[in-house]
Amino acid sequence: MNRREFSFLLVSMGLSYPWLKSSYSFAQQVNNTDVINIIDFGCKAYNSSDTALHDNRVALQKILDYCLAMSSSTKKSYSIYIPKGIFYLSSTSLDSSHGVPGSFCLQIYSNIKIYGEGTLKLLPKQYGLGAFFRILASDQNNKISNVMISDITLDGNSANQVDGVQASNILLECANNIQIKNVTSKNCNGNGILIRGSKQIDKPVEQVSIIGCIVSNCKKIGIQVSQFNKLTICNNQVSNCSDNGIDIYGDIGRNPRGLTNGNNFEIYSNNVSDCLNGIFPETVSNGKIFKNTIKNIRRSSVHVNRIHGLPSSIYITENIIQNAPVAFTITGDMANIIINKNHVKNVKDYFFSFGSGKGNVSGVIASDNVLEVGPNLKAVVKFSGMRVNNIQISANRLISENNINQVPMQVNNALSFNKNSVSLK
Repeated sequence: MNRREFSFLLVSMGLSYPWLKSSYSFAQQVNNTDVINIIDFGCKAYNSSDTALHDNRVALQKILDYCLAMSSSTKKSYSIYIPKGIFYLSSTSLDSSHGVPGSFCLQIYSNIKIYGEGTLKLLPKQYGLGAFFRILASDQNNKISNVMISDITLDGNSANQVDGVQASNILLECANNIQIKNVTSKNCNGNGILIRGSKQIDKPVEQVSIIGCIVSNCKKIGIQVSQFNKLTICNNQVSNCSDNGIDIYGDIGRNPRGLTNGNNFEIYSNNVSDCLNGIFPETVSNGKIFKNTIKNIRRSSVHVNRIHGLPSSIYITENIIQNAPVAFTITGDMANIIINKNHVKNVKDYFFSFGSGKGNVSGVIASDNVLEVGPNLKAVVKFSGMRVNNIQISANRLISENNINQVPMQVNNALSFNKNSVSLK
């Protein structure tokens, strides 16, 4: 679109968007993309001399609404630039006819990039006890595509809100091509970053990447992606989360073929610390978890879990694990779960825990791991649950300051244990 066409469109939209300063001040052209600086259109960063905190929500939402209208007309993407500074936001809500339930600050649409050095921070006292809230939201009935959020900071200001676990910084309902890059997400009473596709097996969110983000102080999960195909989570720092650090999910309920709706993923080169579980893949398939550093975990560093669909072909390799009760937990019947070439130390209870409660466990190979035995280790392996089948544990290197022969090899609490298909060498 040339300059004359762009100016004409701005003039034609003037009645709908009278808040625009002028047709020529609206956007800069950067790499053939129209860029909007939020300062030019009513947004104001916090200044210590302010007598009251400025609420930027209405102005920012008008910019987003305008980008939606223009994108629909011009079939191109728009970029919104958030410069350095703290931009406070209030919350709002829509009636039940909309697909954005609960309360939120900003509704995000397709074909938009939001980037910059600035911080979007929630004003104090913006939701009720246990409320479903998010700073960035989208329509669950009209899932978004072609969205990039990069470099900005989102601050949930949890110290000045009532308590809860459903108040997230980012929760987007998505269709395809979603990028979250170099974002800082902190201080929320919910999830730091949550991307969701459809629960329908043929409509997962396609092509998601979460790269280089810093996520901390979340009352629930740090980074979560559910119902996806082709996912990359890498080079992130996740810390101080009350629930899992990184969580991926693909269950669609009972189905005769055991299908999963979380497929084709890579989780690598992340640093996860001080969370309930480190990395938690649940009912997902065809992926690799590698070269992560996972420290100071309260339950299990890596926990692979099955609900209904069959988890399969998951490779867990070359991770560094320190300070956790359990290094690897596997719960459920699975296929081709490979745990190898990891380095584990300072584990308090067990290196491997297979099964729990009334569930079965099967389909795991654990080999060629370096396992440094701590002074209070209960056993190398714990078996639990109803039935244990088809588990091979071999060629792992145990390192201990004491006699290796004095290290307990297993604790077996399973109701049924198939000695012919389970080996521990």
